[in-house]
Amino acid sequence: MSEGTILFLKALSRFLLGEVVSRLRSGFTVHRERSIIPLCTERPSAESRLAMSLPNVTSIARPERRRRLFSLVTATALVAAISLTSTSPAFAAPTPPPSPAQPGSAQPGPARPGPDQPDFGPNVRIFDPSMPTSQIQAEVDAIKELQINDEMGTNRYALLFKPGSYGNAEQPLMIQVGYYTEVAGLGQNPTDVTINGHVEVYNRCRPASGCIALDNFWRSMSNLTINVTGGVGCRASANFWAASQASPVRRVNITGGNLSLMDYCTDGPQFASGGFIADSKTGFVINGSQQQYIVRNSSVDGWSNGVWNQVFSGVAGAPAECFPAVKDVCGPYTTLDKTPASKEKPYLYIDSAGQYKVFVPDPGTNSTGPTWENGATPGRGIPLAKFYMAKPSDSVQTINKQLKNGKNLLFTPGVFAIDKTIEVQTADTVVLGIGMATLTAVNGAVVMAVNDVPGVDIAGLTIDAGTKKSAVLLQIGSSKKDRKDKKATSSSSDPTGLQDVFFRIGGPNVGKADVSLEVNSDNVILDDIWAWRADHGNVGTVGWNINTAKNGVVVNGDNVTATGLFVEHYQQHNVIWNGNGGEIVFFQNELAYDPPSQAAWMQAPGVTGWSALKVADSVKTFKAYALGSYSFFNQGVDIFAANAFEVPDTLAPGSLHNMTTIFLDPNKGKGGISNVINGIGGPSIIGNADIPVTVTDYPAVPDTVAPTVAITDNVAAATATGEVTYTFSFSEGVGTSFAADDIVVAGGTKGTFVRVDASHATLVVAPAVNSTGTINVSVAAGTFSDAAGNTNTVSAAAQQAYDTVVSPPPPPSGSVITFDEATPPTLTGFGGANPTIVVDPANAANKVAQVVKGVGAALWAGTTVSTLPNTAVQTIAFGATKTMLKARVWSPDAGIPVRLKVENAADPTQSGETEATTTVAGGWEALTFDFAKQAPGTAALNLAFTYNKVSIFFDFGTDGTGKTYYLDNLNLAPTGAVTPPPPPAASWQITFDDAAVQYALTDFGLYGAAGAVAPDPAGGSNTVAKVFKTTGSEQWGGTTVSTGSNQSVATISFTSMSTKVTMRVYSPTAGIRVRMKVENAGNPGINCETDAFTMTSGAWETLTFDFGDSSTHYIPNGPTTYDIAKPTAALNVANTYNKVSVFFDFGRGNGGYAPMASDQTYYFDDLSFVS
Repeated sequence: MSEGTILFLKALSRFLLGEVVSRLRSGFTVHRERSIIPLCTERPSAESRLAMSLPNVTSIARPERRRRLFSLVTATALVAAISLTSTSPAFAAPTPPPSPAQPGSAQPGPARPGPDQPDFGPNVRIFDPSMPTSQIQAEVDAIKELQINDEMGTNRYALLFKPGSYGNAEQPLMIQVGYYTEVAGLGQNPTDVTINGHVEVYNRCRPASGCIALDNFWRSMSNLTINVTGGVGCRASANFWAASQASPVRRVNITGGNLSLMDYCTDGPQFASGGFIADSKTGFVINGSQQQYIVRNSSVDGWSNGVWNQVFSGVAGAPAECFPAVKDVCGPYTTLDKTPASKEKPYLYIDSAGQYKVFVPDPGTNSTGPTWENGATPGRGIPLAKFYMAKPSDSVQTINKQLKNGKNLLFTPGVFAIDKTIEVQTADTVVLGIGMATLTAVNGAVVMAVNDVPGVDIAGLTIDAGTKKSAVLLQIGSSKKDRKDKKATSSSSDPTGLQDVFFRIGGPNVGKADVSLEVNSDNVILDDIWAWRADHGNVGTVGWNINTAKNGVVVNGDNVTATGLFVEHYQQHNVIWNGNGGEIVFFQNELAYDPPSQAAWMQAPGVTGWSALKVADSVKTFKAYALGSYSFFNQGVDIFAANAFEVPDTLAPGSLHNMTTIFLDPNKGKGGISNVINGIGGPSIIGNADIPVTVTDYPAVPDTVAPTVAITDNVAAATATGEVTYTFSFSEGVGTSFAADDIVVAGGTKGTFVRVDASHATLVVAPAVNSTGTINVSVAAGTFSDAAGNTNTVSAAAQQAYDTVVSPPPPPSGSVITFDEATPPTLTGFGGANPTIVVDPANAANKVAQVVKGVGAALWAGTTVSTLPNTAVQTIAFGATKTMLKARVWSPDAGIPVRLKVENAADPTQSGETEATTTVAGGWEALTFDFAKQAPGTAALNLAFTYNKVSIFFDFGTDGTGKTYYLDNLNLAPTGAVTPPPPPAASWQITFDDAAVQYALTDFGLYGAAGAVAPDPAGGSNTVAKVFKTTGSEQWGGTTVSTGSNQSVATISFTSMSTKVTMRVYSPTAGIRVRMKVENAGNPGINCETDAFTMTSGAWETLTFDFGDSSTHYIPNGPTTYDIAKPTAALNVANTYNKVSVFFDFGRGNGGYAPMASDQTYYFDDLSFVS
């Protein structure tokens, strides 16, 4: 990422929430008329989309993974856009994922082991940098086609890369990682293997769910460097890892580009469900739609946003803690400076002598950052000769014999049937799976049991329950009552570790187990665990009485640490914690979806449901950070859980930190969670669906911190010339304890006091008229208090000099500014505009003003031209018939808007703005600016005002790209208006008044928007379209207008110069986003969408929808909040567009950034296109 990109992203929220408000206050108007965003895409055909579906899989919707995006999610599109090269200005439509390979299609061939290469079995590919990139690409593509949709299949693959560099700028290596595929480098450090290209996971696109990453499980990448290179269009903007649970990223070094955890290049909804990164180093990370994520012991160069539960533990560059989220500011983030205990995953590598080994990193305590960033990772290498490489054909008897003989164990890729317990009896044994090796219980077996010994590592395994119930799938240490040697257990200096161990109850097959993971040993580290009772899978494998399981994880040992604990859908307590000294960093849970009734799901008489986490009453010490539990009870009856988390009240204050519950999917979910923890926090139910309910600390931490206040003002200059607005920002909420009487003012008069919210207030102070002096504003100690009753102990004060002396009128001067004057005018640039006086590029004898609109300059960048002090000019003598100013301009492009603004130099609220458009490229022309025709959204010319300040804005409304413009002969003597020619007749129009036309309105989106032809709400004989959008409507609920068959209208004849459609709109509220979509009535894959915004409430106004404007815009998603929309493919004027749909308040409603607060009625009329 370039330095400019980084600076832009860091300044983004400051611009949106600060600069815009500041400009509005100062009289500069941000015009929504320019904020029109085409969203043009040609979708895959229905046939190709159908081919993406997975055969023989029951698709039970995961509702939480179909919910709203956080307001900054769309910022990821901007991140991508500004990272593209100039050769890729627009996002390309994505290529759909291929269908699974069919019988008889090309299959990837197994790698044959060489003389020095171990036999890892037929499903391991080992690549050498001497191999042609085309050969490697063909191999990885063949495996991708097999695995991209094989969610419940039995194939397993490991793609291993020997030390060296792969791909290059001309031929990048592009690896798309499907199900059950591991991509890993074989160097000792991640920098030993470099992929010049991408290693990626994309959204999976299916007709029923759209394009999502919610079920992108069971894959991984590790121990390599990705130098982000290549990619077409949108795909060049980042390395995408749009995966969810059981898809870890470890020991990865990403250079040359962003890492995006959301795939924003496909159709929507683009949701993702959370993941895990450890021991890695990245550039800027785009979280996007990922609902939760944990990053541990890594380094990041920035993080875009949070959704529900984003966690950073020992991460350099992590965002500061911000929980709960502060809307449009930060969070929700939980940030730990250090990881309390860690043990990185063992990994396969080739040493300097060319020998294969397994490296076992040393454990860490209170650690931060990647283990390899400042040298080799501390630890030990074990020769592969000391491992038994198990194949799926091996019996458990053979495996146990090798373990008993002191061997470590490496499971090669495949599915292993385990009919008796694999017994790990020796201290420091390493059990490592590669290629997502899977162990399936047979005949109710306990799949693996570790004896009471320290230092064992179990990593890289998926463990499946079988059709006959197992008591437990993986047991670490014997239970204390069965333990022979009470001291023979894991040690804090040599802990046992589980890394990337995943459990399944159902999904590929019917599965049953009481407990998935039981930890009896002390000092065990659980690092990235996903225990999943399946909510979907192959037909007949999922159901309340089919895939049965009581508990996901039971911890009986002391001092057990879990970093990244994902446990979902178990039928009783999902996690039971009986040990002392335990610690959890990040916990994600969904309660079971499918209890058939409340009676069937009772913890005890009078206690509804079971919790996500139960800490036993006997536990004395326990800590947990960032816990989230969500409910979606989908059986059509109300089901409630009394608490998401149950812990002893006797724990130390703050033992549990940052907890969240959410009710998912109000359309299908019932019941909910009654309390966050131990009866407090409040409910997550349908009434607050999709809204996090949070508790920051439990037991509550006593608040003994006194509140403070900072006083700032709105005066940018050293001296104020009028009223001053002071802002009082409190360190925490002080409610109504702070009032205007608490403010002491000297040197001015108190004006309006506003309590903005619990932690902000404003006061306007007017200085003395026609005087100079200093305003002093202060707040004394002991003035205000917080909710805990703490009173401020520190005073605060601010001073502001003022000068309100009225200067005498300036002497007369020339009305034309030529820039050849003996005393040249002053040029003041702002927003990134850089003005100077230079020689005319077309006449060396003439001087002119040059304005460079720099790369990244604001869309409102401009230049103030002044000939008098205080950036003023002579008063412009506008009159009733004299409203036009003229100037010569030189522009590199024709068709750009040039805005001229006049205002009162002493009172910026008195202003007027208008625009003219260039018609010449690379040459001079005269432009006329008629202030009788004010720019949309700006104030009309007021002849009672004084206008003595003038500013010019080249290419207004578009961010700077480094182009140069010139200005000359700015004539400030107004002239009379010229009667304009009549407007051209519309070539396409829908008026709802033609008796010969049959108008049809077709609504779509749940519960609306229903439409009908109705009388004009403003009165008269006119008829218009009337639509309703209700509180139950989808965010995309809209109305198709048709006058012909197949919901069609007459063809709109777009051309390269004619791309705008106008429509009159009557809205009850200003600031509403109105979307218009045009498409081909016979081929919905041809379509284009764009937005405009209402500026008036309760009255008619005309909106312009420009389908040819493909630049990036800031767009409001509320009164003071903004999204950032990505452009897509430009309007294709060669296509036929003969269908039109209108969406009011687009983005608000089910699945949107906010619900509809109440039912609303809108009207529209006179859709018109002029060619």
